Amino acid sequence: MADSSVGGPLLWPVDEPWPVCAESHSRARGRRPADIHRWRQVLASAWLREPNPGPTDAERRLLKELGQDHRVEEAAAADPLPLIGLAQFYRRDVPDLPAGPDDCDLLQVFWCPFDAHGPTGYRMLLDLRWRRSWEVAAVLASPPQPQVVGFEGYVPEPCVLHPEQVATYPFAGLLPQDLCARIDAWEEALEEEAEQPRAAVALRRGRPVGMGVGLEPAAARSHHHCALQACTCSSWTMTSPAALGRVPPGPEAGARAAGSRAVRSRSGRAWAGEVGLR
Repeated sequence: MADSSVGGPLLWPVDEPWPVCAESHSRARGRRPADIHRWRQVLASAWLREPNPGPTDAERRLLKELGQDHRVEEAAAADPLPLIGLAQFYRRDVPDLPAGPDDCDLLQVFWCPFDAHGPTGYRMLLDLRWRRSWEVAAVLASPPQPQVVGFEGYVPEPCVLHPEQVATYPFAGLLPQDLCARIDAWEEALEEEAEQPRAAVALRRGRPVGMGVGLEPAAARSHHHCALQACTCSSWTMTSPAALGRVPPGPEAGARAAGSRAVRSRSGRAWAGEVGLR
């Protein structure tokens, strides 16, 4: 709880209500979080097995059972739904994390486990909470959990973060064509030299945790918590400034987007999500 982490445990006061999603949407059908954790464990162990990696017939039957959806009959559409504690970031661990309001040093990230938000009704809901860690005395040991989730990717595997500071660059579609051609030639040369696919040369393992998408730093500083509706896919088709409507397309936009920074975590298997844009 004293570490920056993904998947908990979170430093949450025992006397403070756990964040919930109160929006009206379907939440009665999905996979059980415990089944998702077990499914991952079985599959990971099976592929690490030597000399014959891969699930056995018995494990395949178990995986099929663990992958089934379940229905929670008593779950009404408007009942408050416990959010999942995704991650927490101490400012001491993330150099570029903006200062919190009123000397808050801990940013905690929650999300609703159903894609049922925003104007389309198919987007995610994030809830960001700032707090002063030294004020938490008694910690909530067993946070509430949703009975089922709409997508297994919303259930993180617990892990401690190891942040590193990296430079990120704009979506190629924002750059002039001649510059894109030069970058393609440069990347192809690197690919040939390393004898690896381009993605292996260009990408770092981890997820960005910088501030940005849908949430201006001024807004984050003015409230101790603020809900955020934004797609957190790492695909540029969803996170490019042009796609988000934050920066108009064109060479000038590319120049303005270049040089932005993010902090990534080499956190292993866990999906940390993307709290902000590069």
